[in-house]
Amino acid sequence: MRERRDEAALGRHRRRPGGRWVLLAVLGPFVVVAACGSSGDSASTSARSPGSTGTPSSPTSSPASSPALEGTTWEVAPGGLDVEGLDHITPTLRLEAGRAGGFAGCNTFNGLYTLHAPSLSFGPLAQTSMACEPVGTAIERAYLAALAKVASYALSSSTLELKDASGTTVLTFGTGNTSLLGSWTATGYLTSTGSAFNSVENGSTLTADFAADGTVDGNSGCNSYRGPWSLAADGGLSIGPLASTKIACKSDALSAQEASFLKAMEASIGAVIGSHQAVFNNQAGQTTVELTR
Repeated sequence: MRERRDEAALGRHRRRPGGRWVLLAVLGPFVVVAACGSSGDSASTSARSPGSTGTPSSPTSSPASSPALEGTTWEVAPGGLDVEGLDHITPTLRLEAGRAGGFAGCNTFNGLYTLHAPSLSFGPLAQTSMACEPVGTAIERAYLAALAKVASYALSSSTLELKDASGTTVLTFGTGNTSLLGSWTATGYLTSTGSAFNSVENGSTLTADFAADGTVDGNSGCNSYRGPWSLAADGGLSIGPLASTKIACKSDALSAQEASFLKAMEASIGAVIGSHQAVFNNQAGQTTVELTR
């Protein structure tokens, strides 16, 4: 099992097994990994920090039917990044209240952005530290390197283009399926103590099926569970209370995983959802559950 420490610094951060934070500073084509200790990095005066009550900067004008730059979950379009594998793995981006986040190809990322329409820039960005398959690793590196080059954006009725300082488009996004409805499989969960984020035990499966009638059910590894759920337009999430069957697990590890997963689901108060991935978080900003479909 891979274990990743998680604290509420810079939104959702996790430590590598050695206990060091992972902070990404992308310079040109290189991704530099450095240690950091807190969220004390300051954004420029035009960036909005979480919890800020300031008025958001206005994006460039677009038709009334266009999705907004902020508050929309964007997905890298086919051909929107010069790397192979986008037909199987889709990075995402969501901008809200001065903080950027999303799925990078294997890991999730979180950090600051600065917006003065049409100018836009990112950094610093931190990411989780799951081990990745080669395709996911290649996509993740290319995606984060491209985000580091962004200097401006252009928004149309269905497309977001991010451009570098020369005006060359480095990333193209479209809108994806941001509905939570349907069947999902968990890839990770926050432990009951809140001190670590674990991958799912080998050989076990954790599922969640969100129905339109406001109920969620699934398998928590040993037992089936069921309860209410709701999702607000702003991403506010409520799950539970969850009731489950009482079958004894075959091992202490499975029993601990089940208890942690159900507790993490009930502690979730926010969600970022894409066509293939969903990430839940708690009041402290920690990632509680990661799902795929």
